[in-house]
Amino acid sequence: MPLDGGPDPIDALEQAQAMALAFQAELRLISVEAPVSPTGNEWKLSQSDYLNKKSQALADYLERHAQVLRAAGCRVSTAVLPMGKPATRVLDEATRYQPDLMVLQSHGRVGLARMFMGSQAEEISRQSPCPVLLVHRAPTSAPES
Repeated sequence: MPLDGGPDPIDALEQAQAMALAFQAELRLISVEAPVSPTGNEWKLSQSDYLNKKSQALADYLERHAQVLRAAGCRVSTAVLPMGKPATRVLDEATRYQPDLMVLQSHGRVGLARMFMGSQAEEISRQSPCPVLLVHRAPTSAPES
């Protein structure tokens, strides 16, 4: 299950957890390192220290989700994949790891946002060497006008 380090993918994690428990399967949470501009005092770090700090933050993010899943009774492993195009890195990992199923959470972008930002989930699902469960983020209720 690829996670992008963004807002918590609760909907997809719930689906993955339910299936892992039902089929006594192991979950593998992965994320791809992404270039992020330094902020605040991070500008003072060497490039190596900065990249290590970002990689550790991503590993911690995955581990937080893994701990919740383990507490629910799931077997979970995690991996931070090297920097690169996320879809390509995820597909490479799927080829190496050979999962029975990949669970993805879609951001649900449409129109111009999708055209300019692309859809990593769509690219992964089209080229995946295994079946893909695409979970759409639950709609949030907008305040009434």
